[in-house]
Amino acid sequence: MPSVDKSANSWENRPVNNTILVAAAVTRDDLWDTTYSYAADEDMAEMFGVELGEDAETAAVQMADVRGLTLGHEERLVVVRAGGTVLAFFTGPSDAAVVEAARGLSVDDAWELPAVQKLLADHPLEWHDISELDVWLGDAR
Repeated sequence: MPSVDKSANSWENRPVNNTILVAAAVTRDDLWDTTYSYAADEDMAEMFGVELGEDAETAAVQMADVRGLTLGHEERLVVVRAGGTVLAFFTGPSDAAVVEAARGLSVDDAWELPAVQKLLADHPLEWHDISELDVWLGDAR
């Protein structure tokens, strides 16, 4: 995977077209933090060799997911927005050993770990409509 400059894919550090989906690795304590975000834009599509649209959006969600692992997030939780509006969120089972192996690494280095690839392949994130957030937060506690 090519190197990714977080600042080039951040909601805060880059103007993003209001129709482009942006995915962010978040925690339940700070669901609206946009610091670790990835835009499903032309750069993302080119980096993954996919078309703009759903494939680039999937890539952005996966990048945010791996970023969450590198930050040591114990829960896999990604929030997606377009035009500043939260549309949905994604969750998935985690593995403490994988989180520990990825913690502190760059996204590029974490992406290459066999344990991370296995987690992504065996346990893809599940999509949730934003209307499910309160129920999910209650169930996940």
